[in-house]
Amino acid sequence: MLAAGSLFLLGAGLTAAGMLWSGLYDIGILVLVVAAVGILVRVGDWARVLLARRPDGEPAARRGRGGGEL
Repeated sequence: MLAAGSLFLLGAGLTAAGMLWSGLYDIGILVLVVAAVGILVRVGDWARVLLARRPDGEPAARRGRGGGEL
C-alpha cells in the first residue's frame, strides 16, 4: 500500500508539473492510473481477508478441510 500511495503522489506531482512541460501531464496521468489499479488490488485483498472470516471471528484457514472437524 505504501508503494501504491507513493506512486500516486508521484503521479500527482508529474501531473502538476505538466504546467511546465505538456509531456509530463500525460506521463503523470498514466502513473496515476497505474497507482489507482495498485490501490484497488490492495483493497480487494483486504476485503477478501475480511470476508473469509467466520461470524465468530475465526479465520477461514482454521476451519479445516471439511469446514467442521470433530
